[in-house]
Amino acid sequence: MARDDVVTEKVRDSPLPKAPNQADQAHRQKKGHPLWSFPHLTLDETARNFPALFQNPPMAQETSLLLLKPDCVAQGLNGEVLKRLEAEGFRVRGIKMIQLTDEILKDHYSHIADKPFFPEVAGFMKSKPVIAVALGGENVISHVRDLLGPTDSKAAPKGTIRGDFGSDKMTNVVHASDSPEAAAIELKRFFKDGEIFSY
Repeated sequence: MARDDVVTEKVRDSPLPKAPNQADQAHRQKKGHPLWSFPHLTLDETARNFPALFQNPPMAQETSLLLLKPDCVAQGLNGEVLKRLEAEGFRVRGIKMIQLTDEILKDHYSHIADKPFFPEVAGFMKSKPVIAVALGGENVISHVRDLLGPTDSKAAPKGTIRGDFGSDKMTNVVHASDSPEAAAIELKRFFKDGEIFSY
């Protein structure tokens, strides 16, 4: 559907003020004018009568997968990290503590499973339990990554979670999904049906 058609539908579905006179009818029926029915309205009048035309589109509601990593758990930072995220308006929709296995790690880190440093990563991720979090909210995936800071904690600015609490690329406090597609896969990896809630 063309943009003008969408606007026209919104206009037709709104409470409509009476046109000033019949002489303008031909002009009001002119095609290609998004407000062809009411060209007599000023911009302010249009905004008052048709507020939907001037509203910003709703932000995307998403759910991201976070793993509070062994260094986060060991330092007792779980509450602080979640507090910062919830302060941004995000909601915990699911949470569990788990012990990662070799099978899960090979699946989760399949993109580096053949690299020489993978055993070190796997050993670190198995060294202590992790906390899996399903976090929901508007544009949560990109916003959370901004709050975390760069993957390398040494390059993360102060005020970000990794900049304040991380040490390097591996001990960087939190893993977070980097796209909606990755989030969908990762959420299924760590949460079963019925373990993620909306409220």
